[in-house]
Amino acid sequence: SPAMQECVFFHKKSAVLIVTDWVENFSIEHFSCCHRLIAKGVGILAPDGRMPIDWRLSFMFGRAEARDHLASILNWQPKVLVMA
Repeated sequence: SPAMQECVFFHKKSAVLIVTDWVENFSIEHFSCCHRLIAKGVGILAPDGRMPIDWRLSFMFGRAEARDHLASILNWQPKVLVMA
């Protein structure tokens, strides 16, 4: 995405892929009543947290580049995914 840069780490010997900062998964108790509605709306409440909607929308620009990066990562053939 033009709005952010993310990091991925790949350990060839163990085929472990580590991805960072893609998912937010907050407990509902983390937010006040009003903020809970916003958090639910952007999709960051546990147990179903995911990448916030503003980040997801930022991938509308530069989709081809994002696909190219994803293809490169998948070509590494990771066996284990660690989300940090």
